[in-house]
Amino acid sequence: MNEPRLIKGFDFLAPFYDVLVKLFFGHSILKAQTHFLSEIKNAKTVLIFGGGTGRLLLECLKINNKANYCYVDISPKMIKQTKQKTSHTNVKFIIGSYNEIPKQYFDIIITPFILDCFRHNELADQVVSMLKIRLAPNGKWLFSDFNYSKKSTVANIFSRITIRFLYFIFNLICGLEIIKLPDFKQAFKQNSLIRTKHQEFRNELLASSVYCNR
Repeated sequence: MNEPRLIKGFDFLAPFYDVLVKLFFGHSILKAQTHFLSEIKNAKTVLIFGGGTGRLLLECLKINNKANYCYVDISPKMIKQTKQKTSHTNVKFIIGSYNEIPKQYFDIIITPFILDCFRHNELADQVVSMLKIRLAPNGKWLFSDFNYSKKSTVANIFSRITIRFLYFIFNLICGLEIIKLPDFKQAFKQNSLIRTKHQEFRNELLASSVYCNR
């Protein structure tokens, strides 16, 4: 992965990222991201990895504005937009990827449509394994991302075409060099994380789950 190109690409998308998401998916992406957000109600520490332009952070603060948030994103412009949306002082902003996440425990880890930016081997062996170390013993991991639908043959084909198209766009702009989703379920299983809740949206194109340590 070419990180400088990735940063440049997401910086380029930042000004109109939310408009594009709403144009293609309406409110479905935010709905998937926030479906299990009630889990953060009593959390004291929350990590949002790949938070984008800040819409999710605002929803988190509506539920729990007393927690200490760590907000990590690789794009300086995404971080800048997020800062402009909130004046809360209990949010620590970090520009970077998973390697820059502080070495501490988090009651809640949120990965909103970010894990699809990694190839399967990197996701399972590095990203998920490192984030698991940061998850408190009784903590919860809120996952949301794209999904290959199994609802019907038509839905499956549509989901694959949609995801392939999105990868084409992000490969073109950000240089992801990925053409298919990693096996999220296997990556979590490999790291001994168990799924306790699950919900799908938009004909199973989008999925949200809650994972916990075994």
